[in-house]
This record gives sequence, structure tokens and C-alpha cells, in this order.
Amino acid sequence: MAAKSLKCGECGKLLESVKAAQEHSDATSHTSFEETTEVIKVVVCTECGKPCRTDAERGLHTKFTGHTEYKDRGEDEVKPMDTEAQMAAAKADLMDTDDGGGGGGGGGGGAAPPSTSPDVGGGGASVGSGGLTSYPDAEPGACCAYPCS
Repeated sequence: MAAKSLKCGECGKLLESVKAAQEHSDATSHTSFEETTEVIKVVVCTECGKPCRTDAERGLHTKFTGHTEYKDRGEDEVKPMDTEAQMAAAKADLMDTDDGGGGGGGGGGGAAPPSTSPDVGGGGASVGSGGLTSYPDAEPGACCAYPCS
């Protein structure tokens, strides 16, 4: 029988796609996944059709919409996964990211380390290209609640 989901071999979480497994791996460092015929339990709002995977998600949906009627999504409604195609697409996306020259591979994007240049310091906040604004005429500590070191 064809796979209905992927299961993390380390924590047992069921995932709906290869992309979800990649995101789970990035967040948890778990690397062992297997195809399974287990179906991810989902209830669907009968008023608007929104799927909810957890009681918390269903509770929030009810709180914000007032919708209270839900039905279980049946196993026959879950389509088998084509993990081969999903893996090929993920590999192609990875190759596109690596060839783009724009910091692929999941790194980058963080703030630059503080400058050690002698002309920076004492006066205000200036951290490379990390998005902080420099205030050279400000008193130390005037830009935030934290004392300058």
C-alpha cells in the first residue's frame, strides 16, 4: 500500500510531505524518516472546510470564527504520497538555491557581528549591516535599556 505520511524515526511525529520532514529536521536535528500508511488525524470544520490537526488549532478556529461543528477526515480522503516526486522537487529547489549565489544552504540572514573598528564605540549603536541605526551624538545607553559595555 502507498505511503500516506512520513514518520520521524526519532520522535514519532507524522508529517504530510517531504518539505514538512525537512522543516522538522531543521527545527529538531532529527534525520531518520520513514514512509508509513498511518494517516495524520485531521478534523475539518463543516462550515468553512478548514482542516485542524490539533485540539488547540480547533479551539482557536472556534474562538475566532464561532464555528463549532467538525467532522473527521476519513482515511479514504487522504491521497497517497509520491515521495519520489517530492524528493526530486526538493533536490531541484536546493540546487536552485545553491546556484543563486545569494547565500543558499540555510545559513546567513543573521545580524552581522559587532564591529571592532576603533571609530565605532562609545557613542551609539552600530552593528555592521544588521539593521541597527547608528547614533554617534547620543549618550551611551540612550538608545535602549541595556548599558553599553
